[in-house]
Amino acid sequence: MNTNNEISRIAQAFELAERLHRPQSRKTDPHDVNAPKIPYVTHLVDVMSLVLQAQGDEDQAIAALLHDLFEDVPEYEGIDTREIVATQFGSEVVRLVEICTDGDANMERTPETWRPRKEHHLAQMRNLVGNGLHSLLVPLADKLANGQSIIQDGRVVGERVWSRFNAPKADVLWYYSAMRDVFIEAFGVDHSLVRRLVHVVDEMHEGWPSVQI
Repeated sequence: MNTNNEISRIAQAFELAERLHRPQSRKTDPHDVNAPKIPYVTHLVDVMSLVLQAQGDEDQAIAALLHDLFEDVPEYEGIDTREIVATQFGSEVVRLVEICTDGDANMERTPETWRPRKEHHLAQMRNLVGNGLHSLLVPLADKLANGQSIIQDGRVVGERVWSRFNAPKADVLWYYSAMRDVFIEAFGVDHSLVRRLVHVVDEMHEGWPSVQI
């Protein structure tokens, strides 16, 4: 139990995530120059909340807050962020964050490499099925959080929501459908987060017949 002078590991992870992701914001409508900038940390908190709702442990909650760090901020003030995370939170958190990092470490992140990176990530996810569920809860929560954001924004801006991605709509739908299938195989369709992801992917395919104003 923490004393008043101690800072919980989760609080430390939030501070690190907020500081290193501070320059970033969530994807918004590129056609709307007045679209508000939403701090990226809101997504990280969403993912952590879903992990905790699914009874995730402390390492998983920390990894949820840091799950995009190696991908988006590989180095901070000249130090590899893997080293920073390992020092503060241990090797298991590093492993869980690495699982969430798509693409090979040497693969350049461009629109042209989007599909190969996602295929590589899918292969990693499939290799983990059957090897325990601890490794896959954070990626599941991440995909659900992102999918819910797509749905929420799609209900407002309609088909324009797809223009914020570095891939065509068909490829994004392919990726979310394939990830849904991985999580169904790993957790079963009755898992609380999987059920929600199934509904989200269904709605992504169905689209939005009307746009709210």
